[in-house]
Amino acid sequence: MARIFGRACEENAIQQRLTKISQPWTNGQVERMSRTIKEATVQRYHYDTHAELEGHLAAFIAPTITPGD
Repeated sequence: MARIFGRACEENAIQQRLTKISQPWTNGQVERMSRTIKEATVQRYHYDTHAELEGHLAAFIAPTITPGD
C-alpha cells in the first residue's frame, strides 16, 4: 500500500513529507487548512449536487497546489 501511495504522489508531483510522532504543529496545519476550505465552500454556498461541490473544491484548491512545492 505504501508503494501505491508513494507512486501516486510522484505521478501527481506531490512531495510526501513524513513527520515524527506526536508533533502537534503538523496536525494544527492540517486542521487550519481544513477549516479554511470549509469556510470558503460548504459554509458559504449551497450545492444542489455533489458534483457542484467537487467542482468548486477543485477550483478552490488548484491555485494552492504547485508541483514540486
